[in-house]
Amino acid sequence: MKYIKKFETLASKLKLGGKGLTELPQLPDTLEVLYCDNNNLTELYNLPKGLKRLDCDENDIESLPELPNKLEVLFCNNNKLTSLTNLPDSLMELYCYNNNISVITNLPESLIYLDTYNNNLNELPELPKNLEKLDCSKNSLTSLPDIPKELEKLHCSNNHLYELPELPETLIELECHGNNLPYENLREYKNWYAQTYPEKIMAKKYNL
Repeated sequence: MKYIKKFETLASKLKLGGKGLTELPQLPDTLEVLYCDNNNLTELYNLPKGLKRLDCDENDIESLPELPNKLEVLFCNNNKLTSLTNLPDSLMELYCYNNNISVITNLPESLIYLDTYNNNLNELPELPKNLEKLDCSKNSLTSLPDIPKELEKLHCSNNHLYELPELPETLIELECHGNNLPYENLREYKNWYAQTYPEKIMAKKYNL
């Protein structure tokens, strides 16, 4: 068993990445930031209740434990996860690309960044109102839920989409190639929208 040196027992930040760990050591209760990426972990045990940031990228984790209710940022990319459920209400950023995830449920309303690139998703749950960036590229999505009004960046390339929900005016970046759509980026979408729905353009222009 690896151990934490005495001078680290009151640490708020701990870097354990790339140490060949197969399990986590006893972690200090004061810990707020934990890097345990690039190891051989298959499970995570006894995460400190005050943890705010967790980076467990590049492991062999198949499922996550109950996460601390103060967690704000979660990196769990390049693992073997198949689902994400019961995410804490405090979570603001979730990065889970390159897994085998087919189910995500109950995204917290606090979430502003969501990256699910390269998974096995057939659908997404309802998106949080304050979401600013969504990357759901390289999945098996046939549709997207309603897009939040605050969204700024949407990447949904390489799915099976035939149409997108109406996009908000806040959007500054769109990547949607590799689908069955008549456009591949934001400029093309705006041109298509203006030609397809001229009456909506006029209504917005004159606040009708």
